[in-house]
Amino acid sequence: MSQKRPDFIEGIYNYCDYICEKCAYSNRCYLYWSEKHPKEAEADFKKAADHMDEMIGDIHIPEDWEIPQEEKDREKALDNLCERRMKPVKILSSMAHKMVKNIDEKYWKSGDDELKDALEKITHNMFLVSAKFYRAIHGLPETVNDKPSEGFFYGYDAENTLMALKGFLWNFKIGCVKLPHHLPEAKETCEKLGSMIDNMSRQIDEMYLPMVLALKKYDD
Repeated sequence: MSQKRPDFIEGIYNYCDYICEKCAYSNRCYLYWSEKHPKEAEADFKKAADHMDEMIGDIHIPEDWEIPQEEKDREKALDNLCERRMKPVKILSSMAHKMVKNIDEKYWKSGDDELKDALEKITHNMFLVSAKFYRAIHGLPETVNDKPSEGFFYGYDAENTLMALKGFLWNFKIGCVKLPHHLPEAKETCEKLGSMIDNMSRQIDEMYLPMVLALKKYDD
């Protein structure tokens, strides 16, 4: 969609921390533009979808074509591995969502800017963490040695996504540290969330980043 507007930086929104007001490149971000111009963005998307339909319509697929069973099994194994790896972050997001859902609306409309900032840091980042983590680990093998001899691994993209994810986790934790100062009843949940965030950050540093860096050789 953004190729018709060369002033946009392709895919820059994949590596941001979603703090647009502090970003020097927000005016060159397609996601930022689309949120400010939803009707134009919707029309843009429809044109791109129509173009994609035309392209797919031109592709001839033989009637007897079928994905080899070995490839199906490999994809299923990777999907199962991804699901197992996603479990901790799903628990993290679910716990945070349950906590903020039960917070009285009066606090959201409070004139206390620090309280609102803590709530916003939690609510914004709890969803972004799940999306970024899935993007980073989807397709990662069990170990570096399990990397198939065929195919392509987007190591550079995964590395940048993991680095962005660390930023989201940092902001998420700041919200969890600040919130109990205003809502003491949230202290226990926030402490659990903080511990889970720390564990996830360590896992990124000790497991996923080293794996991605090792796999980048397959991109060369």
